[in-house]
This record gives sequence, structure tokens and C-alpha cells, in this order.
Amino acid sequence: MFGAASEKLGFNERTLEEEDIAFMQFCGLYPLNKFYTIYYFTSTTISLFTLGGMVVRSYLDEEMDVAFETAHVLLIATNMFTQNLISHYCHHIVEMLLRAIDKEFYSYGDTMDEETKKIINELNNEKIARKKMSVKLFKFQVACAGIGVIVKRLLLVLFTDSASKKVDGENWGIYQAPLSIYIPYSNYWGPYLLGMFLSCNSVLTIALTAMGAATTFIRFSEELLQQLQIIKLGLRNVLARAHHLHTIKYGRPYPLVNGETKEDFDKCLSICLIKSVEHHTIVIKLFEEFKKMMKVPLFTVIFDGGALICMSMALLITSESASMKLLMPSFIAAELYYTYIYCAYGEKLTNLFTEIGDQLFLADWLIHQKTMKPYMLIMKAYSFYPKKLTAGGFTTPNLESFGNVLRTAYSLLNFLVTQQ
Repeated sequence: MFGAASEKLGFNERTLEEEDIAFMQFCGLYPLNKFYTIYYFTSTTISLFTLGGMVVRSYLDEEMDVAFETAHVLLIATNMFTQNLISHYCHHIVEMLLRAIDKEFYSYGDTMDEETKKIINELNNEKIARKKMSVKLFKFQVACAGIGVIVKRLLLVLFTDSASKKVDGENWGIYQAPLSIYIPYSNYWGPYLLGMFLSCNSVLTIALTAMGAATTFIRFSEELLQQLQIIKLGLRNVLARAHHLHTIKYGRPYPLVNGETKEDFDKCLSICLIKSVEHHTIVIKLFEEFKKMMKVPLFTVIFDGGALICMSMALLITSESASMKLLMPSFIAAELYYTYIYCAYGEKLTNLFTEIGDQLFLADWLIHQKTMKPYMLIMKAYSFYPKKLTAGGFTTPNLESFGNVLRTAYSLLNFLVTQQ
């Protein structure tokens, strides 16, 4: 379990497995121990400098294909480093969300009727299935891109003479590594072998961080979405819940017409409504913390996404290398899906928060308007200003933003192609 089963974490087995905390640790997004954290940050930082050095080195040598390809990888590495850094800086928020998931957010006690509980269980099963499908799909895409980088370089070294300089490491640039990097004194065996290790390690850390960051976002978003669905369902079925609670407390069902137990039923109805309002308040507070944590990562996704997709498309179109043309589609697919994930879940969360304000109107509230009206006003007030994720405070991630990213990528691609 890569340390995730340690008693120090205090999570139950369901949370460890469903949220894949071990994988979060392996990706450097959730602390395992200080040595692994130091290794992960040190190796990632070195990757940024070696890739940046290679961009400058290849540009000065007028090897524009290598410079452009390495700049593309450098931008991805910078984004992943940012994701990792923010995850550690906001560790208390990650911990808060995981603890809330571990405790199942909120307990309704006896205020949920059996039919509503059955629907909630179905929603939970659907949530787990969606998480598994989305996570596996993205991991597969990133794995294909990472393996493709390594296989491409091996094929070039083995079967072509023009894959690298005649003496690799000349001018301190290592071209035969999976990712071309700049290592001082790499014309000697010691630094050269170190450079090879760092290049392979860069492929691994970039791929793992991309997998971990996106899949963690998916898991947290799905959990918040499910809680909002439960709140919606609870408000819509509040009268059935009140009937259920009345039967438990007073040993008899409440009659469908006004009767001697109306006052008792109103008390039960009020208790059920209070539970829903409390649950909604808890989810709003957790969402605000989640929003703080994702503010910078979403900025890199939205504003760098267009540049990354554009660079991938430009490499696909302009490169004369057959291996590059085979490799780039996997990069483009992963980058498109990566951007789409963040935008799609951002829109889903906003829409669900907005819909909650109208759910009590779907119940037969006119009969019990005196009891229900204050809570209807509270829920409507909570939903009046839509809860939205934000990309650095500049824009909101949604499907419209995804369309803007694609338009930006297309415009940049046209500009680059016309400059050829």
C-alpha cells in the first residue's frame, strides 16, 4: 500500500481504496515521509532546469525541432511542478477533504426514509463507477504518452543515424535520453549517466504528477457532487422524510389530512429541514476550501492548456519525423481530456449548487408553508450567488472555457503555421 495503510493516517479501508491515497503518496501529492518528499521536489526542480537549459542550448545550435519539442515538455513539467507544490502548500485542505470523505460528510440519523436511502445507495454506486472509469481512462492516456516518449527515443537511437549528434553529450546536451536535457560536463561518462537517469526520472515524475493531480481532482469533485445530489434529494423528499421520522418518534404515521398530530408532524418536518440546511452549509464550507486549493492549478490548466494543445498540434503538423507524428496524437488526446476534466466538473458543481435552491418548491410545500417557508428562503439565499471554481480569479472553468481554450489553441496554431 506504499505506506497508506499506516495507522498514523487514521483512514478506514474504504477511504484508502476508493480515494487511492497510496497513489496520491506515490505521485508526491500527499506526504509519505520527508525523504520521499525531498526526493520528489529535488528531482522535479532539477528536471525544470535541465529541460530549460536544453531549450536554450538547442536554440543556440539552431536545432529548432529539438528546442520546440523540449519547450513543450518544459511547459508540461512546470504545470505539474505547480500542481505538486500547491498540493503540499494546501495539505491542510487535502486533509480536511479526506477526513470529511472518511466520515461520509454528514449523518442524517433517523431523518432519511428507506426509499430515499435506497436512491442514495444507487447514487453512491454510480459515483464509484464514474470515478473508476474517468481515472482509468486518464491514467491510460498519460501512460501511453509516457511510454511513447521512451519507445520513440529508443527507436530513433537504434534504427536511425540522425537521431542524435555523433557524440552524444557534446556541448553538454544529451540528445539520446528519453527527454533531451542539458547537463554540464555530460561529455564525460559520470555526468552523462546521471543525465540519463534524470531524464528517465523526469518522464516518470511528470507522468505520475499528471495522473495524480487530475485523478485527485476527479475524486474530490465526484464526492462533492454526490453530497449535493443527496441534499437535492433530501429537500425534494422532505415530506416523506418527515413522515418517516414521525412514525419512528411517535409510533404512528401522520394522517394525510389535518389531524391531532399536525403539531408533532411540523416538529419532525422542521428537524428534517434543519438537517438538510446543516448538510448544505458543511458542503459549502468544504467547497470554498476546495476552491482555494484549486485556484492556481486551474489557472495553469486554463491559460496554459491552449498553449500546450497548440504546441502539440504544431509539432504534429510541422515535424518531418515519422516517430513524432506517431507520438503526438497521444499527447494531444491526454492534454484535451486533462483540460476537459477540469472544465466539465467545474460546470457540474456550479449547476448543482444553483439547482438546490429550487428543490423545496418541488415538494408539496403549500400545505406546510408556515413551517417550510423560512427554510425555503434560506436555501434560495444560499443558491442566489452561484458557487464557482475559479482559475486564478480571472475566469470560471466550464465548458465555455474549454471552447475558449480550443479557439485559442487554433488561433496560435494558425499563427505558428503562417510563420513557417
